[in-house]
Amino acid sequence: MKKNSKKILGVIVVTILAAVGLFVGLRFMPQEKCSIWIDASRSLSIKPPMGIFEIGPNGEPGLHLPAEAGRGWKGEAGGEAMYQFYAPQKGTYTIWAYCLWHDECTNAVYVQIDDSSKSILGNDPVFGKWHWVKGFGMPLEKGFHRLTLSNHSPNIAIMKIMLTNDPFQTPPEADPSLATVLFTDGFNGCDRGNFPLWRKLSGTWELKNPTDDKNYGDLILTGVSEDSALIVYDRETWHGIRLEVFVFCDSQADPDASFGIRYSMDGENDFQEIMLSPVSNGQEAMVRHVRCKSGTIETLAEGRIPWRKADWHELHLDLGGRQPNLVLDGGASFKGGQSGPCVGGIGFSLHGPITASFDNVLVRSAGDE
Repeated sequence: MKKNSKKILGVIVVTILAAVGLFVGLRFMPQEKCSIWIDASRSLSIKPPMGIFEIGPNGEPGLHLPAEAGRGWKGEAGGEAMYQFYAPQKGTYTIWAYCLWHDECTNAVYVQIDDSSKSILGNDPVFGKWHWVKGFGMPLEKGFHRLTLSNHSPNIAIMKIMLTNDPFQTPPEADPSLATVLFTDGFNGCDRGNFPLWRKLSGTWELKNPTDDKNYGDLILTGVSEDSALIVYDRETWHGIRLEVFVFCDSQADPDASFGIRYSMDGENDFQEIMLSPVSNGQEAMVRHVRCKSGTIETLAEGRIPWRKADWHELHLDLGGRQPNLVLDGGASFKGGQSGPCVGGIGFSLHGPITASFDNVLVRSAGDE
């Protein structure tokens, strides 16, 4: 009887352990990577002036919006194509499109998934050749979804679309460097790029042409501050990023005035920031890494870095580790204090009476370190 009891007990224990193991396996099983392909020439419905034409280099059919179709971003014209696709599992899917653009005023299309708001896909400076364009990420439930492409700008063509739940997957023949790109903004294109999506909190922020020749393809973001200025691009999903940006900041009347790159923002009184103040000798800049909690600012690290007066500078800021690392013009560097990785969007700030310009913002995924 005792032997049977032990056997029964053993079977129960094994069964429980197996059930726990199965639960843990199901609970922590990594998401299966999948790709969804859409042939742009096979829409469920289409509204002129969009149409299906032979547009590929070998006569392949695809979606085309003629040059005389009008500008959707100005509300002057319509045209759309609707597609249906199936997401085999819940997740965030990144959209890619194989496109042909004409110039900086005809290089984008509106994309809408289900009942979400329209988003811009494009505004990249690759013209006259077929290429893959990386778009945005969209959280989707498992099941069928509707994708709508509509008129943003005319004289564009699209042959195929890919959606993937793997943030680092690229379509065949796509530039592999695009895999880690989360966001770009050159403030270019006739619609001023992503500028309307930036949130202006204080100071004066506007797009300007440095040569004042009305060349809409070469705009820069300029901020002017008497006391302070802040503009923010919100993104809750960014975690550990590498930021690249070109900055122009000449001398300032107040030696304590500075410009900054803000991150890990939780409202206006909780954030981290790398602040640079070009000194009057025109050869270097003071650098500070600060953390603000409940409005109280603490300096975590400070130093100096070479700075050429009256020149553009390329800043690379790695926010993937516990210490931010700033590299200026591919050479001099500054490492901040221990603070933890970046979470959320980014912002550009100005402190004191100062003017600074920013261009070619690029955000990449850095991963955790």
